[in-house]
Amino acid sequence: MRQHPPQKLIFVSTFDYPTRFAHALHGLHMARAFAAELGDSFLYIVNTAVKPDELEGIRYRRLFGRFGRRIKRLHMRRVLIPISLAWFFITNPEQNRSTVLSTDPALFPTLAFLKKIFGFIFVCECHGVLTSAQSASVARHADAIFFVTTSLKNDFVAMYQDCAQRTHLLPNAVDIEMFATVSDDKAALRKKLSLPVEKTLVGYVGRFEPLGDDKGLHLMIDSAHHLPADYTLVLVGGAKAEIARYGEYIASKGLSERVVLVPYVTSGLVAEYEKACDMLAYVPSARNAFFEKETSPMKLFEYMAAHRPIIVSDSPAMREILDDSSALFVEPGSREQFVAAVQNLSAHPDLGARLADAAYKKVSHNTWQHRAREIMIFPQL
Repeated sequence: MRQHPPQKLIFVSTFDYPTRFAHALHGLHMARAFAAELGDSFLYIVNTAVKPDELEGIRYRRLFGRFGRRIKRLHMRRVLIPISLAWFFITNPEQNRSTVLSTDPALFPTLAFLKKIFGFIFVCECHGVLTSAQSASVARHADAIFFVTTSLKNDFVAMYQDCAQRTHLLPNAVDIEMFATVSDDKAALRKKLSLPVEKTLVGYVGRFEPLGDDKGLHLMIDSAHHLPADYTLVLVGGAKAEIARYGEYIASKGLSERVVLVPYVTSGLVAEYEKACDMLAYVPSARNAFFEKETSPMKLFEYMAAHRPIIVSDSPAMREILDDSSALFVEPGSREQFVAAVQNLSAHPDLGARLADAAYKKVSHNTWQHRAREIMIFPQL
């Protein structure tokens, strides 16, 4: 039976702010949602906060005070984090009955050990495959365990069947209100963002190559040769080095007039770039465990909130979020299917409108606030 939300919640991370990394941005979204629900009864523990205004409205504490960046550079965090967290609970005994949440697998064994000493409620959220030590600590000591995909959840329960009642599915989410405040006037948005006004814009918004993963940008670029001249790719979110590297690749293909590269933009501009496009794509070409089973990409929820038709690689993880009524699926790595999907949406605007409507309806309840409440009500207090 679900219980009332905890009176105190501590979200323990090793994130640095400001950030461009999806995991840390995910943490920031969740911290804002928890703070909105719990006010000063919520505490966010981070590594560093170089620009505290990014954490405005969130009560937070730095793991190592002003020495966080130095300790990170010296690779001393693994040794000092348990000491820092233990000292926090020793000097703040009123927190010992809090709920402690973490999304960082490296912290799970430490928090499991500290739970035995200080007696707090331990909740973990898993965004990928755990090591054997991490899995064992979670299985033995976590009061609630959340996974972002069904495959991750099922694989864990298959190993630890006695954890089934404590294990839950919780996909990612989106700030739906932020998208609702952005105009649907594509022409006005394109003028503001210096994008081609009269072209058909096919967009990708997100990191280009986090951890070296192929997000399908080369496939999209190579496909431009097979699309009419009035189609333009808009690729948004690259780091400086990525923008330079992709710029060289695009030039080598003779496509500089067909592809717009935009470096990393703040979250407030994400919605504007996505709504300025006619369609949005996420077509990673690799078939590996991450893309097949482990990922619940925030960008896909943002695409849905942007109310634009979506083209996405066909994988079990993507089909947990979308289905044939809400997106066009293409075989991973298939340039031919991607080109056909783009042309299909252009030739049949009614189809694109139906897909966009269905995707928006699906995502309308996937807010960060809803996600925070789901976490808050599961632990057995």
